[in-house]
Amino acid sequence: MKPIDFKQVDNWDDWMNGIIDADMNIGGECIAVVNRIYDLLLAGKICQLAYSSGKDSETVLGLFLLALMKAVRNGDDVSPYHFITHIDTKVENPEIRNLADRKLSALKDFIEANKLPLTIVIAQPSITSSWLMRIIGGRGLPTFANSEYRQCSQDLKVATANRATSSYLAKIDKSLHEHVILILGSRDTESQHRSDSIAKFGGSSKYITTNADTKGRVKSTFYPIKEWSDSDVWDFLSNSGTGKFRTIPSYLPNHYETIDLYRASGNGECVYFQSSSTTKQGSCSARHGCFVCVAGNADKSMEKLITTDAARYGYMAGINRIQRFLYLSRYNWDYRHVVGRTISAAGYIQIRPDTYHPDVLAMLLHALISFDYLEKQRADAVANKLKTGEIEDNDTNRRMATPMFQYVTETDIIGIEALWSLHAYQKQPFSAIKIWHQVYTFKELETLDFVDHLDETPRTPIPAAHWLYIGQWSDSDFDGFHDFYDDMTSFDVDFNSDRQHIDNGDGTVTHACSINEDLSFDIDPEGAKWLVHDEFLRLALSQQLDAYTHSYSVQMMLRSGIVSLPKGKLKLYNHMARRGQCYSRLGISGAMSIDDILAHSDLTIISDKEHKVINDVAKIQQVKRKAAETLALKEAERIQRITRRVECKIEKGVPFEAYSNDEVPIFEQIMMNKVTTLKSNICIAMNVACEELNYRLSGKIEGVQYISHEPLIKTLSKRITVAKSELHDHYLQQLLLSQLDGFKELLEIFNSGYFDKFSSDHFRELAINHPDVFDQMLKNSIKQCNSELKKFYLLAA
Repeated sequence: MKPIDFKQVDNWDDWMNGIIDADMNIGGECIAVVNRIYDLLLAGKICQLAYSSGKDSETVLGLFLLALMKAVRNGDDVSPYHFITHIDTKVENPEIRNLADRKLSALKDFIEANKLPLTIVIAQPSITSSWLMRIIGGRGLPTFANSEYRQCSQDLKVATANRATSSYLAKIDKSLHEHVILILGSRDTESQHRSDSIAKFGGSSKYITTNADTKGRVKSTFYPIKEWSDSDVWDFLSNSGTGKFRTIPSYLPNHYETIDLYRASGNGECVYFQSSSTTKQGSCSARHGCFVCVAGNADKSMEKLITTDAARYGYMAGINRIQRFLYLSRYNWDYRHVVGRTISAAGYIQIRPDTYHPDVLAMLLHALISFDYLEKQRADAVANKLKTGEIEDNDTNRRMATPMFQYVTETDIIGIEALWSLHAYQKQPFSAIKIWHQVYTFKELETLDFVDHLDETPRTPIPAAHWLYIGQWSDSDFDGFHDFYDDMTSFDVDFNSDRQHIDNGDGTVTHACSINEDLSFDIDPEGAKWLVHDEFLRLALSQQLDAYTHSYSVQMMLRSGIVSLPKGKLKLYNHMARRGQCYSRLGISGAMSIDDILAHSDLTIISDKEHKVINDVAKIQQVKRKAAETLALKEAERIQRITRRVECKIEKGVPFEAYSNDEVPIFEQIMMNKVTTLKSNICIAMNVACEELNYRLSGKIEGVQYISHEPLIKTLSKRITVAKSELHDHYLQQLLLSQLDGFKELLEIFNSGYFDKFSSDHFRELAINHPDVFDQMLKNSIKQCNSELKKFYLLAA
């Protein structure tokens, strides 16, 4: 009798029967979706889930896990490369961020416990793409509601997700990439815009859609809950979990936290559904995102949380003021920086409101750090109350005993400081680090209380532009990243030490210290902490900071290796540094307004109308100049091609008659250059030979300091012989005639007795001390030249 296999059955095996018994409205569609995903798994597809932790992506994850668990428990042959991509923008609503982190931690444990072929990929924007570096660093503005292009979405989410996906796929065989299916939780009923977007790409819940991306790569997508309503989603989630009354198994005990968060933050119609536990639940639709988002007029979900339950969510009131300030002041032109960064064809930069004013950036950074500090204080207070038993020891209080957010770290401070230093946003170095210590060391906080009573700035046209004459950012080799500290410690006057040479493309070269280069702009976290907590305090206590200009801080961070620049971008960043130093020289660095700049009587400033006239002329001249440069470049390339051809012919010994008309001038120039080099080498060889003779004949050869020149003489002799063999007969003859004349001139000076006429001290010494030797040497040289010339006379005859 065969042994009977026993298998413990749980909800993951029997969930379909549970759905049927529960008579769920979405039950049939749920089973159909799981079967479709299961078929994809059996077909060898690699499933990629875009997971935000919101209700829709949570539903898709639940459906996918049902299919994957079925495949694993059945022992099916499926791909081991399924993966989940989750984007942490680093500026999420704290409640959403913390809930996502808890879910991802539970999911990780579930994957490990069940040995699922599923990888979690969590990605964050690169340092330069982060909101802090873009907005507080002064590189750009937030994406406002009237913006045509959602820069924030592209930088924080799309580009980050693409980079994370590419990094993950790079680890698996390239031939498998075509099997990747992106599974999305987008639904038609979310909004008309979302429905149109899905339709644009032919999205379907029944089959895979294939499209080409902007780079021509094939992308396959699947929208399993495309036709589901909000009620369907909540029906699925409310019935999912590991509890007694949960019909659908899940990696979580239940989804109450998600439901409660949506209910507390929702501003739409509530949908009610009946769970199998017969407990009536209510939930509201809500959209969550970045707490600094100004694409809408308000962060309604965060504001609803704060007003609904201030005791629990009131800790977010401060950071919500940042969003309110950004939105309400979006048309306040006094809050904008006015100094342009691009030189026009006529040599002017624009003076007009653009990114945020340096004072506003400093205020916002001060506020962010202050709110970080206050959140740490709040969490510490809760932790102390838990410790003393003043509050109940439960999940919520334990969670609130640790900070719910920290938006600014030491690494962020260094990145912001580097940008401020490059762009001359502050007149002194280390301004960002000073703000850090204002909060953490001196407890000087900025909580933006005035925003609670701030009126919205009415929309007005951007003020008319003025134009300031610059010419060029710099015409010096000593600007930008030029390292004067290296100057003081280097004895190499030609700057040929371990420096990096940056060709600025304008005739100047910057000799910089050795700068670390990486794949992207990067900051060493430990180095950042050292600078913020140790080195800055040393500089401050020694009162050295006032002695430095704004650019010192970025130079110091590059020199010490705390900051690494992207490979191939040294010229770009050096350009930024030179530009900032130009601002400083002109007195327009730091917190300047249009009126401040106009008050400079030593600056050349014109109106927008005046600039248009002269710039139009300059553009025409620029086009002509570029055309001439293009022609010159083409001619130089043509000469290079001919030169390579001629050099090849010379090497092969091709006769002169075989050279074309356009090759002859190049050939003649090469020959003349060789003759000049040969004359120089012959002169050096004669001087070295005379010096050697002087040593030997005078008895100095016995001295301990003597170094024989014979090896050098032999090397020069060999070099001269080889070079002569490369000369065309005509040019060799010219060389010999020139040598003959030179030797005769030397002999004439010798015979005259006026030895001071010798151009070489070695000649003079040999002629005075050993005249017979010098006389014989010259006569032998003349004889040799005549002998070599004789063949040319015979050929001519």
